[in-house]
Amino acid sequence: MHGKNAALIRKYYPNYRSPKRAYEQLLDHTVTADTIWLDVGCGRHLTGNSQLNVALSRRARLIVGCDRDPHLKRHETLHHLVLCDAAALPFRDETFTLVTAAMVAEHLEHPDRVFSEVARIIAPGGRFIVFTPNKWNYAMVVARLTPHWFHMTYKRLTYFLNRREWRTFQDDVFPTWYRANSISALRALARQAGLMEVQITRHGLAHSFGFVKPLYILSLLFERLIDRPVLEVLKADILAVFEKPNGAESLTGGKGRTVFPAV
Repeated sequence: MHGKNAALIRKYYPNYRSPKRAYEQLLDHTVTADTIWLDVGCGRHLTGNSQLNVALSRRARLIVGCDRDPHLKRHETLHHLVLCDAAALPFRDETFTLVTAAMVAEHLEHPDRVFSEVARIIAPGGRFIVFTPNKWNYAMVVARLTPHWFHMTYKRLTYFLNRREWRTFQDDVFPTWYRANSISALRALARQAGLMEVQITRHGLAHSFGFVKPLYILSLLFERLIDRPVLEVLKADILAVFEKPNGAESLTGGKGRTVFPAV
């Protein structure tokens, strides 16, 4: 384990694994030379791992990114970029074999429309991967109870504490709705859209709090405490995989299948 947090993690929660690494591992396991991939709400990079981003972009047959962000062209890796609303995707039916939405679901005002659109544009047997915060985690509870200006101030402050550099983040922090941020909500949305569940897992996240050391240690200890089945509903992130059935599969036929190694 590397990075500025490594020593604290080894001391206070040696079994900790970042949810972002779990998402990256899933993508690395899923993307092949035949993958035609749409990254919904693509932002400026596929993942936080630049080397993996390059590898995935070279491996996949085609990757398209779409977003409502007017600064879409700043994307680190992708060249095929579309400015659009995820609730009205401008693509033909059954175009993609993989659709991803990483840290996007919390920003969806009408998630039912987005899931319906994803189900339309994904090919039979194609996968929809959703990586999103869990609304029952303490950080998300606080986020839901605080106004947008507070989120902006928090983002600026934590960035300054980490980097000693001031940024406005005016174009990087978007309103949140948390209407698709629990396992039950995701399952209901998928079922309504005609997608079957393949796998859903929860992942703990040690919140950095701008890397204020005592708070980070408390966060690690909390994640260690809830790392057990009876308390996992409190974990920070959800990683879900859904699939569009072909004619031979039912909506429940794929539930429980393992699609990537345990993380």
